[in-house]
Amino acid sequence: MGTLDLESSTVCAFRADYRIAYVNPAWLAFGVANGASADRSRWGLGANVMDVTPAPLRAFYTQLYARALGERLPQEHSYACPSATLERRMRMRVLPCTGDLLVVVHALLVQMEHDVEPRVASEAAYRDQNGLAHQCSHCRRVQRFGEAGRWDWVPEFVTTIPRNTSHGLCEVCLAYHYPE
Repeated sequence: MGTLDLESSTVCAFRADYRIAYVNPAWLAFGVANGASADRSRWGLGANVMDVTPAPLRAFYTQLYARALGERLPQEHSYACPSATLERRMRMRVLPCTGDLLVVVHALLVQMEHDVEPRVASEAAYRDQNGLAHQCSHCRRVQRFGEAGRWDWVPEFVTTIPRNTSHGLCEVCLAYHYPE
């Protein structure tokens, strides 16, 4: 068993084509604990890491990974990773290794119960005129229809993403976490 296998943080390694070449036991356990399907073809060895990266965040992460490979320097990024019951803040460290291999460590910084009032899932409140729900890919809050700038914490929509959901970024997450 290698050193990374003993790491409590989730660790994966992938090549420049984004195909996962290594995951540690913590990566697998985190996936299972957070509702990832038993089918590891989407998030296990051989999978494309971009397939589990929300579409609105792919350009950001593509640039971050390219910078790590191009500059041959570690890159870091903090992000939210909430579950329905827990608020979690994580720190990602991208480490360029030999050739085109990147090792990515996701360390838990903070974990606590949510400190915002949860809202009840309501089709009428969270669907736009086209029947779409809009969920932030970062904080996972849901935009309240007809109230510009209002994004609510709806735990049920985190546990089970509703049908016809569009993912984007709320104004706060875009400005704070992805200013580029």
